[in-house]
Amino acid sequence: MVIIIKEKERSMVKPSENTPRRRLWLSVLDQMNNPSHNPVIYFFRSSPSNNNNNFFDANILKHSLSKVLVPFYPIAGRLRPVQVHGGGRGPHPRTEIDCNEEGVLFVTAETTAVIDDFGDFAPTPQLRRLTPTVDYSLGISSYPLLLIQNLLTSWGLISLKEGMQMMNMNVMEVKVKERSLVKPADQNGPPRPINIIPLSDLDLIYEEMRKRMSTCLYFYNKPNQEESNHFFDSSLLKKSLAKVLVPFYPIAGRLGHDHNRRLQINCNDDGVLFVVAETSSHIHDLGDFTSFSNLSKLSPPAPDYYSTEISSIPLLALQ
Repeated sequence: MVIIIKEKERSMVKPSENTPRRRLWLSVLDQMNNPSHNPVIYFFRSSPSNNNNNFFDANILKHSLSKVLVPFYPIAGRLRPVQVHGGGRGPHPRTEIDCNEEGVLFVTAETTAVIDDFGDFAPTPQLRRLTPTVDYSLGISSYPLLLIQNLLTSWGLISLKEGMQMMNMNVMEVKVKERSLVKPADQNGPPRPINIIPLSDLDLIYEEMRKRMSTCLYFYNKPNQEESNHFFDSSLLKKSLAKVLVPFYPIAGRLGHDHNRRLQINCNDDGVLFVVAETSSHIHDLGDFTSFSNLSKLSPPAPDYYSTEISSIPLLALQ
């Protein structure tokens, strides 16, 4: 089935107040990736008491977004390539964020498709159509750093609402079986090309917000999968993670400070935290995914970021 998505409105949302006009340079770590957007798709359902009168109203969303962009004003800027002199032979390229309040793209669209049309949410061309398109041919300074598409659907699934009403919000118990540090697979290989990576100006602005961001991803084993015994085998996952950490070795490092107390990443290969846990709970016990007490148990226990020395905290923790 071909999914048809009709674009209704496209606009730039800017900060609701004046913000600092400045340029923030990106760190080496930020510039290791290709300059493209990472798509993230969220699905939300309307509350039965809302009657869909203002559920995901575009005007309310844009108004709220404009307020959020005041403290997070760099997101409303644009990337700029510059040539930096010094530190080697001739100038070398670097990318900065020009905080110019040009805004983020907000697209309102609609579709008659239902959620079942996207199958098991594999990265298909159909699923990619849920995110806004952007023309990268005009250079990195021509497109916003953030693209948002508010897709309105007719997903009033009665069966889904009935299923939600029957959910039992039990207290979830999670038992930790193993905690280990996974290090890059090439421990005995050549030295790292970069041992210390200073954090960018963008990271330093929000230093007070320094803490681990939790993200939960849910996977299911296909019923017809032949080697189901190896589904999410912890040994295989850790082995694969160790290989991934070879090119992304800074993630296995630790935060520290230079002589000016400026934050930096020390690429010391101390490793990332990998926790194996188990629970007898069902995904339905999470209800509508708004219970923080249950959701927080799906992530490794977070340290006290204000009393624990930052050099001892892994940059990545997986459970």
